[in-house]
Amino acid sequence: MSSQDGIAVVRRNTEEVQGGGNFELFDELFAPDFIDHTPQPGGFTPDRDGARNLYRTLRAAFPDFGAEIHWQISDGDRVTT
Repeated sequence: MSSQDGIAVVRRNTEEVQGGGNFELFDELFAPDFIDHTPQPGGFTPDRDGARNLYRTLRAAFPDFGAEIHWQISDGDRVTT
């Protein structure tokens, strides 16, 4: 995956999954072996299921949530937003 492809994936996740609640897209964007390297409180596991559960929990608590991306940078297969 190119740096620009990685940026596009993160943007779609931020805007469409987290911001829009499109959880059908989640499985397309997150690899089955996804590992979340950012510890999350609340007992969420650091894998794809844990990330999905975290996003669903946050979406239920804040249904009007929307993120505005101000910048993104990529280095190889790593993207920060």
